[in-house]
Amino acid sequence: MNNSKKIHIAEALPGSGKSTKFIEMIPSLIVKSKLLYAMPTNALIKELALDIQVRAGINPLVVTSETTDHVVSRLENVLASNTSPLVMVTHEALRRVDPRLLDGWELVMDEVPSVSDCKGYLFDSVSYAGSLAPYMTIGDDKKASLRPEHVALVETMIKSRESSALSASALDVLKNRRLQELSATRLLN
Repeated sequence: MNNSKKIHIAEALPGSGKSTKFIEMIPSLIVKSKLLYAMPTNALIKELALDIQVRAGINPLVVTSETTDHVVSRLENVLASNTSPLVMVTHEALRRVDPRLLDGWELVMDEVPSVSDCKGYLFDSVSYAGSLAPYMTIGDDKKASLRPEHVALVETMIKSRESSALSASALDVLKNRRLQELSATRLLN
């Protein structure tokens, strides 16, 4: 039994025509498949549903808090009945639905949500030099490491976070770097 799934990605700048191209393809797609289209907000769904009606002549079934009081139960009923060729929902509704009901549906994710919670820190050269540079070195491979002579000091600053003169962002960077180094050391031993 072959359970392989194909993932098609349309990645381009906003306004480059991804949605327009998709709308043009809908009539041929719904002949072969049932489509579940997920977007981040009700407003975006409403706008695209109208475009689909006008440009493709297809009236998608929209299941949002603006169309029903019980979004998840309504969506699960729609998916189970498998009668609508194009259903539009929010990412949140999709996240809450029983995933077994997605069997037999082609899923289209528009404006894919972030799948990780990555922190980013804005350091310019002055703030870097004043906060992190004394405790770290940057190697030829562009990877940062703690200066061996400052490891104990960095650990103390991390533990006494509230009394440190360094910003929370700088302390987070030092802490994450230290944890990575400790993990690497454990792997080598």
